[in-house]
Parts: sequence; C-alpha cells; structure tokens
Amino acid sequence: MVSNRSMPVIKSKDGLKSFLLTSRILSPSAWAKVEGEVAEIQDVAAVLQFLERRQLLTPFQTGRILKDETEGLVLGRYKLLYRNASGSFARVFRAECVDDGKTVALKLLRERWVDDPRTVAGFVREARICQKFIHPNIVPILDVGNEGRFYYFTMEFVEGGNLRDFMKIRKTLSPLEATRCIYQTCLALEYALKMGASHRDLKLTNVLMSSAGVAKLVDFGLAGAETPSQAGTSDDVQRALEYSTLERGTNAPRNDPRSDIFFAGSIYYELLCGEGPWTRTFDREEKLMLTRYSNVRPLRQIMPGLPSGVYKIVETMMELNPSSRYQSCTEVNKDLRALLAELGEVVEDPGGKSAASQGKVGSKSASSTPVKSNKNNFNLLVVETGRKREKKLKQYFEQHAFVLNFIESASDAFEKLKSKSPPDGVLFLADADSAPVMEIYPKVQAYARTLKVPCVALFAAEDSDAVKKQIYPTKFGATMFQPTSPRDLRQHFAEISGFDSSTVAAPETPKRKETRDPKASAEIKTARAASQELDDLDVDSDVEDDPKRSLSTSTTNAKKQADEEVARLDSISSTDDESSNSPSLSSATASKKPANEAAAVSPTSKPAAPLNATQRAAAIRAAQRAAEKAAVEQAARESEEKANALIAKAARIAAEKVAAEEDVKRKAEEKRLAIEKAAADKAEAERKAVEDAALKRAQEEQRIVQEKAEAERKAAEKIARKKAETEERIANEKAEA
Repeated sequence: MVSNRSMPVIKSKDGLKSFLLTSRILSPSAWAKVEGEVAEIQDVAAVLQFLERRQLLTPFQTGRILKDETEGLVLGRYKLLYRNASGSFARVFRAECVDDGKTVALKLLRERWVDDPRTVAGFVREARICQKFIHPNIVPILDVGNEGRFYYFTMEFVEGGNLRDFMKIRKTLSPLEATRCIYQTCLALEYALKMGASHRDLKLTNVLMSSAGVAKLVDFGLAGAETPSQAGTSDDVQRALEYSTLERGTNAPRNDPRSDIFFAGSIYYELLCGEGPWTRTFDREEKLMLTRYSNVRPLRQIMPGLPSGVYKIVETMMELNPSSRYQSCTEVNKDLRALLAELGEVVEDPGGKSAASQGKVGSKSASSTPVKSNKNNFNLLVVETGRKREKKLKQYFEQHAFVLNFIESASDAFEKLKSKSPPDGVLFLADADSAPVMEIYPKVQAYARTLKVPCVALFAAEDSDAVKKQIYPTKFGATMFQPTSPRDLRQHFAEISGFDSSTVAAPETPKRKETRDPKASAEIKTARAASQELDDLDVDSDVEDDPKRSLSTSTTNAKKQADEEVARLDSISSTDDESSNSPSLSSATASKKPANEAAAVSPTSKPAAPLNATQRAAAIRAAQRAAEKAAVEQAARESEEKANALIAKAARIAAEKVAAEEDVKRKAEEKRLAIEKAAADKAEAERKAVEDAALKRAQEEQRIVQEKAEAERKAAEKIARKKAETEERIANEKAEA
C-alpha cells in the first residue's frame, strides 16, 4: 500500500482522482460509475461535494481532504469513515475494510504519544492481550498494525452504546435487567482471568450494550499492567489509582482479580439505583482516599423493596475487606444464576464453556417461549370505574390462583406499573369509558414491553375503529373487544407470562358431609357446569345498567333455567338429607302446619312429589340444550359481525393502501422532477458559466490581438516616417553639396 505521506497536495480533479484510487478510498468501479457525471466539474471542492451527495465519501473524509490532511485516512486495509469517540490517549473511528466492505471500529493512538516508547508498548500490549479472547461478552480484536507513525488496532463494531449512555436514557434498570447485564459482564471477567488477564478498568463506559441486548466488555487497557506507566491507552489512566488505592488500603496483593469484582459490584449498584456508589472525580488526591470506597450508602436505603438476593450479591461484591468479598467471578456467577432463576429467568451453567445468557436486556428470556413462573399466585391489577364486576371477576379468577386488586384510575395503574414492585399483569376494563385508557395506553405499552408485564385493554365493540386507529396492539400491550369471556383473559395472561395455575395447589376447604344420592350429586354438578359455561360467555353479564353489552335474552333465560334447576335439585337433595337424618322431626313438623299455610304453598293442588332420577336428568338435559342453543346463536351472530367488520376493515385498508401508494408515487414523481429540474438548472448554469467564461476569454484575446496590431501599425508608421525623414535629409544634403 502506498503511504499517504507521499501524496502531494491535491489541487486538481485529476490529482483528486489519483489520490482516491491510489489510496483505495474509492474503488475503480465506483469512480467509473460517476466519472461521466463529474467530467464537466473542474473544481476539487465541487467534485468532493458531489461524491459526498452520492454517499461515496463521508463528511469526515471530504473535510480532511479539503484541509490537505490526507495522511492516515487509510491505514492498512481500513479506510476511516467517522470519528466515534476521542480520549486523551486514543481515538476510536468507524472504519471499513477496503477488501470486503466490512464495518469495524478502529482505535488509533494519538500522534502526541507515538514518541513515548512505554505508551506505544502499552497500546500494543492491550491489543495483543485482547486479540486472543474469543467470548460472546468481550469485543474481539481483529487486526493490529502500524503504518509509519500510526499505531492502530481494529475491533468488532458494536451497534448500540455504552452503559453510561444507556443509563442516561433508562435512569434505572429492573432487578432482572441489571442482574442479567452484570452476569454477562462477570462471565467475560471469568473467561479473561482463565486466559491470564484481569480488566482493571471496569466502569460504565467500558461495558457496551449491543442492539441485541448483550453486554460486551471493551478496553482491557490496564489488564495485567505492573505499573500505571504500562497502563496502555485507557481513556482515564488514573483509573489505575482507584484499583491501587483499594488494594493498598485493604492489604490486598497488587493486580488482585477480586478488585474487578468490587468495581463490577459498583456497576451493578448504579444500574439498580441510577447513581454511583461514590461521586465521580478527576482529583488525584480524592481518588487516593480509601474512605471514598468505604463510606458507600447502602443500596437498601436508596432502593428499598428489591429482592433480598440482589442486596446480598451487591453487598458481597462490594465488601471492602477482600477476604469477605467473593473470591472469584465463578462464585459471583453461581449466585447470579440462582438469582436470575428466582427472578423468572433460568440460565444454564456454562460449566467452563464459553456460554452466556444471551437474553435481550428487558426480556424475560432469550427464548421466544415464555418461562413458566414458579410463583404461587399471579397478581393482576384490574382498572375499572365503579368496580361493578369486582365480585364476579374475583370469583372466577381466584379459582385459578389469580390475586386481583382493583383500582379506578388508569393513570394510577400506570404509576403502579412504573413502581419498584409492579404487578404481574394489568387489565384495563375500558368498555364503559374508553377515553382515559386510550390516552395513556401507548405509554403503558412502552413500559410493559420493557418490564415484560402483560397488559390488556378491553374496549367495547363499537369503539374498535377508534381504538385501532390510535393503538397498535403488541405482545405485552394487547387490545381486546367485547364480547370477551374471563377465560379468554385468563388464558391470555397465562400464555404471555408463562404462569401455570395447574401447578398451584388449590386451597383446602372444609368438606361438607355428603349425604346425597350419588346420582343426584352428579346431576347437580352437571347443572352447575352448564351455569358456569354461561357465566364465562361475557365479562359484562352482571352489568345491569348497560343492556347493550349484556348477554342475549335467550342466553340469559337458559342460564336462569340452569340456575333454577341447580337450586331445585339442591332443595330436593337437602330435603331428602333432612328426611333421612330426622324423619320423626320432619313428620312432626309437617303435622303441626296449619291448613292455611299449606294452602299458601299450593292453593289449588297438593304439593308436587319430588322428581325421580329420570325426570331430573331430562330437566338438566333440557337446560343444557337451551344453553348450548343460545351459545351457538350468540357465536353465529358474533361471527357474522366480526366477518362484516373484517370485510369493512379489509376494504378500508385496501383503499388506504391504494391511496398511500398513489401518494408515494406522486411524491416520488415530484421528487424526481424536482431533482431533474435542479440538475437541469445546475447544468444550464454551469453551461452558461462556461460560455460566459469562454466569451470573456475570446473577447480578451481579441482585445489583446487588436492592441498588438495597433501597436505594430504605429511602430511601422514611425519607422517609415523616420526613414522618409532620413532620406529627405540626405537628399537635401546632396543638393546643397
């Protein structure tokens, strides 16, 4: 590769072309595509602007070329695209391999340090140490090299940002998110130590969070350095003072791996509460004070209510006495895995292999399948104005190990969701008043997605169009419409959260002595099941003041028949029980009833005899058939309504899509015409400029020619005049002689 140092200053288009192709900033094929378009552009700055508009050059590259700072724009196989970060010792650039177009991060030692042999050695040592690391939670080093006075190495380019930038946005992380992040960090530390290196520069900016939610360690600039002067190019070399102060003050050996555990604990602390355990400072004397690390405010005081396991791990990692601290990252990771399991995410023990929890920060699990919760109950927060359905919903959900808490304000529910102890799920009953929920639900969806708390907003059927225009349903922020059964809601929450109520032992209830005939008991259970099925048809079946959202008349009548049958069979069975247990008391009581009381029960006939088993079974079957018929009719009506709604929606979406496509085509055509007009105007302006310049040059040349001719004419005339005068003088002299 030809060194940029030998390139002359670029003053012409041909010189620019030669530099771009020789340095490989542009490939010959890329230049060939635009060569015809730049043929008439002579100005170097104009050519660079054109190439930048065509995205063949970056603003960083054109700026350096215009300033004649072309040296170092290409290093080895990599051309610099942008500057990403800058520190006192090195700068990090986004770069691209000229061979295959792969994007990398390139770390370049600043020029003022290249004459310091110890700094250069530390820089190269950092690269060589990290180059042998192959771990999913460590950013890998790809190439190490130097070109003249330029010392550099390339790394994997991580799309995302460092934890400090991440925390500026998030402020705090949930216990699960923070634990997963620090677990991945400690896995990287455990691996590095097995490879013979410690980090010794742990801080938020040296932990990157990829767009996939994976924590990755960078900048082992102090790894294994014997003295601060060997510390390489960490952006804050004084960080070595913090490690050495901790080790000297606690009588720990120099380069103690347990120091990395202490500072990893400080990162965990800050992720959980949003503030560091000590104030950041650049003051050397303050960093040398051991009290800075011993007077840390307990996390329990700042963030009460976190799981006890979180406090235990943070406190053990940040024990000032190294003997009381975790003795290795292997011990830390063991407790972190147990804590993750308690928080609902099970990760496998790597067992010495390079395996890590690759779950996305903010997700319940790396897998798309929900992790089954090991909790005994599912805490569901229900938002309903007036609480008209509280009794019925509690009666149904509590049978399936759900614990319901009711609240009337949607905004209060949102605050509960943002609290330190959010519920396991939130149900917004917005079918009576949709406006407050529609206003706040998009915010709820954002937090629910982050916390992985399933939320459902239940709206009235007539609000579906308005809701669908304003709210886009998501996995953790679903929308449903009436009619919806409690069973549908329960199954949704169970599916999203992974809660399995079948594994929860049902609470023991006192058993009533069974004295009924076994056949009668079975018939009563059947009738009750029919009634319960009707109960499950619609959440709104108990709302008396809203008939348009209640069950259909036929369904209500069928339910009433089933309920009456249950009551009648219970009554018959209870009467049989009482008669069999105390026949004499029942007979005596009946004999003592007055005649008018008997008449009041049945004024025109004798009391009806109890139904036999066959008659009772027939009555139950009739009630079941009525219920089934009503349910089928209801389902048919709902299916027809949904089909019509879907057809209308499909037609509307198709029309909107056609209109949108037409709008896009129109805008594209307008943009094309505008670009063509701009190009034509520019070409016309350039043509006129060229013509004007040519005309001006021609006029100037003509003027010069005319002036020259006139001067020659005058000179000839003068010579001729002098010659004539001379001849005349000679003639006169001859005549006189």
